[in-house]
Amino acid sequence: MRAKKSRAAICLLLCLILAITACQSPAPEPDPFPLPDDLESPEPADEILTPMHTDFLWEVLGGQGRVYLMGTMHIVRDDYVFTPALLDIFDEMDALALEVDMLDISLLSGLMDLYSYPEGETILDHLSERGAAHLLNMIDVYGLDRSILHSRPFALSSAFMVAAFEGTHFRPIVGGVDLMLNLRAWELGMTIHSLEDSRAVLENMNNLPADTQERIMVLTIPTPDQMLEDFFALYDVFLSGDYQRVLDFLYPEEWEEDDAIGGDGLPIEFTDDDDLYLYYMLEHRDNLMTDKIISFLESGENVFVAAGLAHFVGEGSIIYLLEEAGYQVVRVDLTQSRGQVFAA
Repeated sequence: MRAKKSRAAICLLLCLILAITACQSPAPEPDPFPLPDDLESPEPADEILTPMHTDFLWEVLGGQGRVYLMGTMHIVRDDYVFTPALLDIFDEMDALALEVDMLDISLLSGLMDLYSYPEGETILDHLSERGAAHLLNMIDVYGLDRSILHSRPFALSSAFMVAAFEGTHFRPIVGGVDLMLNLRAWELGMTIHSLEDSRAVLENMNNLPADTQERIMVLTIPTPDQMLEDFFALYDVFLSGDYQRVLDFLYPEEWEEDDAIGGDGLPIEFTDDDDLYLYYMLEHRDNLMTDKIISFLESGENVFVAAGLAHFVGEGSIIYLLEEAGYQVVRVDLTQSRGQVFAA
């Protein structure tokens, strides 16, 4: 397994899940990218301003067509902008490939049945005494309505993350890099591909053992302050453009004491079954997305591929699998002249 069971790694995975759970709220109409009216409002004391950043962009060589890979975040500050050099490359492509096309309303509406339990059933029917107590406490802390108890665990975790960002300049789902690219591709008339079967992804999460789903939920729903602290650490790493920092963040060599502490402050004892969560969120999906990317390479189509950054990092990642298949993957240095690359 690639990922350690750290809160840091799970925080990043939740940011990836948000790309799929975008169908919980209607996708915005395609539009230019105006900044929110409240952009100049006072900043929370510990909030990170978006500095100049370095994009995680790679080019795949050895196929019939040109394919670029971009590692993204599904949540960014609302003053995040693309670098001109990246847009120069993007605008030359024939197509954009995303984990899910968030502007395809028919696709997203077909997933709605996977987000909630059947009528008359709630998540409390599937939780231990500890899990239920923690969830009910966090609902009160976050000020959420108890109707949310009809949601399944992965949808709940995403909903708490959205609530944690209320009042900040971060916009979960509607403010991520993927949706920004999605909108630009729509405006340019580009073909938009989905990299994976979103229904299968959600079904795999729903079919995990109930106790595994509970442990992940308890781990990923801390207090709002702790959730933001975890995310801001991640966002700083993302903006750095430093591959090694991302690798160390996701797969730390040394175990931190709070890596196995739940959002309720109590220890979590993981089991081998919990590895299934990370398998279905990373390895399994990376294999399927790599197959799709190889089909682009062999078709001759010029495709810009964008997916959560964790899918491109470490052994077993998309980059690793493409190299194993015989392709050369090179990091693109957007600060230099077009075409210059450096080692990943």
